[in-house]
Amino acid sequence: MTLLYKKTSSIHSQITRPQPAPQNPLRAFIKTLEDVRSLLSQADCLEPGWDSKDECYRWIELTLSHFKYRSLSKGDKGLIRRYLTIGSGYSRAQVTRLINQYISKGSVKRRQCTTRGFQTRYTKADI
Repeated sequence: MTLLYKKTSSIHSQITRPQPAPQNPLRAFIKTLEDVRSLLSQADCLEPGWDSKDECYRWIELTLSHFKYRSLSKGDKGLIRRYLTIGSGYSRAQVTRLINQYISKGSVKRRQCTTRGFQTRYTKADI
C-alpha cells in the first residue's frame, strides 16, 4: 500500500491513506457469535463473492482465529462451521478439512496439486 501526501498548507503536509476497497459483507460486520446466529437466520439470500481462493482461505483462517475456534463449545463450533460453509461456498467436508488443518498446523494454506497425472509412454512420433 502506498501512502499519499496531501498538502494542507504551505508548511505542513498531512499523510492520508487511500480508502480501502469495499470488503466482503461477511467479513465486515460479523464480530460476535450473536452476529453469526442472526446472519445464519437469513442465510438463504447470501452468496459468496470471493475474488480468489487464496482470499477465501485467508478469510477462513482469520475467522477461526477471531472466534478462537479451539476453545469454543460444541454448539458454537457447529455454528462457526455452518457460517464458514455458507460464507465460503465450500462443502461441509471441505470446511471440516480446513478446520482440521487449522487445528493441527495453526494456519490454513492452499495446497495445489502440481503433478502431471499419468506418465506418457509413447510420444506423438510413435503414433
